[in-house]
Formats: sequence, structure tokens, C-alpha cells
Amino acid sequence: MLDHLASLLQQYGCERVQTHASTLAYRAGTAEWQAFSQDARSVLRQARPFVQKWGSAGDDYEALYQQAITEMQQPDFQATWKLLTVWGHKP
Repeated sequence: MLDHLASLLQQYGCERVQTHASTLAYRAGTAEWQAFSQDARSVLRQARPFVQKWGSAGDDYEALYQQAITEMQQPDFQATWKLLTVWGHKP
């Protein structure tokens, strides 16, 4: 789907469509990882009611949450997010 974003904007009348790809990496022990880890804990806690109601975690959510927290604390932990920004001008 991401590969088609630029052509979708053009299809709907945008001109001068541009893209910018970037990657965010969070490696254990860095300041970025510390912020990511705190944010992840908060999001995972707040998402619990939604996931239990609409997702497939069921009664295992707490165990999955604890596993995620444990894995984020490992010295070789790394999370990577690939982002694509697409923009254009619609006359």
C-alpha cells in the first residue's frame, strides 16, 4: 500500500507529488530507547481494554505485556520503524 501513496495522490489531482522515506531506530541503552520504552509501556497498558474486547489476545494479554516489557529490557533489543511521508499540491 505504501508504494502506491504517491500515485494515489496524483490520481486524485495532486501535482508536484514528493516523497520522503525515513527510519527510526531504537537501540537498547540509548536515550531514544528509554523514551520508546516508556511510551510503549504506556500504550500497551492503555490499549489493554481495546485489545481484549476487539483483538485476539483474550486472557493472555498480561502475559504478552510482561513478555514485551522483558524483551525491551534485553541488551540486544532494537525496534525499527520505517516511515514514508508523501505530499503534493492540489490546484
